[in-house]
Amino acid sequence: MHGEISNKYFLTINALLYSFLVGASTELATTFTLFSILSVLMFFLFAPELRSRIKHLVISELTSGVIAAILLSPFLYYLVVGLHSIHGAINPPTFWSSDLLNYLFPTPITRIGGHFFSNITSHFTGNYSEESAYIGIILAALTLLSMREAKGTWVRPLIAITAMFFLFSLGPNLHINGNITKIVLPWHLFLFTPLNNALPARFTVYIFLCIAIWVSVWIDNSRTIPGKYSRYIVSIIGVLLIVPNVDMYAWAKPGMPTKSNINFIKRNISRGGNVLILPTNPYGTGPLWLIGTGLYFHLSGGPWGYNPYNKSLGYNRWPAVDMFNSEKVDPDYKAQIAAFCATHHVNDIIVTPSVNNVFVTSLTRMGWPHFAKDNINIYKTPNSVFVGYSNRTVNEMRNQSRSFQLHKLKQAAACYINKGGAPSSLTPDAAIKLGCLTPAYKGIKEEGHWTALGGWLGPQGSGVGVGVGVAVRGHSVMLLIPTMSGQNRVLFYDPKPQSVKIASLKTDKPGTLMFVYDRKNLIASEAHQK
Repeated sequence: MHGEISNKYFLTINALLYSFLVGASTELATTFTLFSILSVLMFFLFAPELRSRIKHLVISELTSGVIAAILLSPFLYYLVVGLHSIHGAINPPTFWSSDLLNYLFPTPITRIGGHFFSNITSHFTGNYSEESAYIGIILAALTLLSMREAKGTWVRPLIAITAMFFLFSLGPNLHINGNITKIVLPWHLFLFTPLNNALPARFTVYIFLCIAIWVSVWIDNSRTIPGKYSRYIVSIIGVLLIVPNVDMYAWAKPGMPTKSNINFIKRNISRGGNVLILPTNPYGTGPLWLIGTGLYFHLSGGPWGYNPYNKSLGYNRWPAVDMFNSEKVDPDYKAQIAAFCATHHVNDIIVTPSVNNVFVTSLTRMGWPHFAKDNINIYKTPNSVFVGYSNRTVNEMRNQSRSFQLHKLKQAAACYINKGGAPSSLTPDAAIKLGCLTPAYKGIKEEGHWTALGGWLGPQGSGVGVGVGVAVRGHSVMLLIPTMSGQNRVLFYDPKPQSVKIASLKTDKPGTLMFVYDRKNLIASEAHQK
């Protein structure tokens, strides 16, 4: 706007900036674009004398946007094509918003005073890593002083921009002490794709940028050298009050492959093959191992981030992926891993040292060709797996996993009753204690009836019968019912129990499919199957 840089230089830098933001995060790119537009609008409204310059700035901004769009055209094409696979917000913006009190009270993520106010900040929604609105009383006071002292055409627009970021960071509804009120705020206007995936709590980064400008101006406005130094000291104290508590989280170096590991891998896998590296969870180091080998193979698995839900193809819907991420072994793991590797053309599985020994032992029991050295394990997918499992679908394998678990839980219930267990006391842990169930089905949650694998085992019918259940979506219910036998009733909880009706289950609505048995039918059914 002041002619200090050439238009060509501005277009180049701005186009590269937009390209970088899109590559870093679509959340960053979309919010930065929106805030840039609104900030320019604030200057247009509150600084009329700058409007002629602003018009030239807008033309340059639009031009740089077109250049960036050309550079990003392949990404933008697939972004538009894949929008249908995004079902609403990944995380609800209403929940991940800054609490009004967070601007006044530090959370434990702040080094000084963070734990002192935990009785208040523990009520805030979200988590400590996202509760970053605390600016401290000193920086808040200096910002207000600067707003009062500053002179120039830019002052009113910057005040408006600072207020805008403050309001946006509070989210679509005002949060006070952890309570989400019915007071609607401006961000409610932007709850549409892709902005509905932006978390308002993160907008505080723009507030800190504004505060940095205001405090810098306040320091520069001092007319004497001693006064300027004293303002520096006060500002530094203000910054020290918001220094983060880095001890809140564990820090560790990623497990990089050694030269010996790389040579071992290259000796035992084919160049250019598809390789799955475990663990594949968001903290997995697969990309580092790929780079360490000089891109010797193609990386299968991941992505290391959010997996969009896709009913028929979604990577994260394969039961094997749950095992890879959690390192918990599903009892049907052999078929599940085989189906995943065959359908995803995985030639080799590399297990890095960070994977737990139980999971490694289970993989070894599959009987696939296996090579091991220095806690690195390589499993090669046999040709028989590609022949036998290549046509399996994700829905087929999900239903197979649920059916397998239902039968195991039913067998455990019969075993428990035969060994004298009382139906009213039946839980997964009680069945494990009597040797009727493997530890993989250990109970979770407060009531203890849910297994770690998503199944349910417990009393039904006033304690005289037992229920065997599994978490499902409505459309899978009718596929699972024929796989079971001998039940007295079939119920679907969503969350209230109801008798299964085909018309009401043709949806993706999640719930719990429950097979209810009395003692006689349970024992007779299991005896007949044996």
